[in-house]
Amino acid sequence: MGNFDSCDISRQFALVAPFRALSCPALLYAILSASARHISQRRGAESSPNIPSAIGELQISPEVALEYQDICISHLISLAEDTTNAQDEDLLAAAVVLRFYEEIDAPLVGVDDEIYLCGIQIFIEAQSQYRLESAGLRSAAFWVGIRQEIHTAFLEQRGIRFNLSCPRLSSYRSLDPTDDSTWANRVILHCADVLTYCYGEEIPIVDRYDHLLGYSQGWLTSKPPTFSPIYYKSPSQSDEGMFPQIWYLGDCQVASTQHWHLARMLLAAFDPRIPRIGPRQKKRLVEQDNEIKENVFHLCGIAYSNKTASGLITACMGISMCGDRFTEKSEQEALLEVLIKTEQLHALSTTRAQRQLREAWGWSESSIP
Repeated sequence: MGNFDSCDISRQFALVAPFRALSCPALLYAILSASARHISQRRGAESSPNIPSAIGELQISPEVALEYQDICISHLISLAEDTTNAQDEDLLAAAVVLRFYEEIDAPLVGVDDEIYLCGIQIFIEAQSQYRLESAGLRSAAFWVGIRQEIHTAFLEQRGIRFNLSCPRLSSYRSLDPTDDSTWANRVILHCADVLTYCYGEEIPIVDRYDHLLGYSQGWLTSKPPTFSPIYYKSPSQSDEGMFPQIWYLGDCQVASTQHWHLARMLLAAFDPRIPRIGPRQKKRLVEQDNEIKENVFHLCGIAYSNKTASGLITACMGISMCGDRFTEKSEQEALLEVLIKTEQLHALSTTRAQRQLREAWGWSESSIP
């Protein structure tokens, strides 16, 4: 459950959720279904001699995971008949964990079926008046649900479907001094706001863009010292590969900084001041391309340097959406290796994303499995 706690220093999902599962069958079977599916996916990857076994002799089939999933869904459906249950934080946590099951199976190319998204949305909206009043499991599950929605919206190139206008979120849009978890969630919310600007139904407004760009820069310059890398080394093809080495103190800093880079990629891609025509257009498009590629490289460098599952998965999101911009064969191979390694290590399906990038790069058919 560690990946759920990447922005929560109190580690609610690692320390509290398993205990709550003892008295909440829906949460128990959500954890069992997600864990079983992850283990069954990892079994195939560990047949590779380069992937160390972390599961040992444990044998779990995909059918077992599906059985746990069905039991969890039946519990949630039966409980949903009583509207008071929609305010149960254990059920919100169960819906969020169950969503992890779907993310493992979804190809990394924006075709996620989102079977459980509506369920998560119901619980989040029902608990909106309570979700930010404490740092407990309810708040932790809310922020995990937001991160899941950001990832899906980013890949599907759409706006955020959750209502993020709650007055209690105003403190998360400021730059005042606060604890590291709140500081991390600020940039998570900022990334959601950027997605809403880029893919929302309203016509983009330059003033709104400038506000988002200003907040992005403000977050970077105002962040506490704990969010600065403890080590940085520029990329060098001669020894350490294509990506910079960027070490952070913990998962909280890794997740938040990567979401900052995702937001910067979107802001670069949707810059309303790039001329539609004229002599300056070509120069601005080149600058736009370079900025997007630089952020992708930073996503990968952070993921490789800190070796977290969520870090690699976030890097794969950037690669899947913007990898086609890379024209150098050495860069393409490095990006492809990130996708391959993530699937092997963490059971995230990247095969379709790999194929689409090979095709976009014009690689020969013989090199496309």
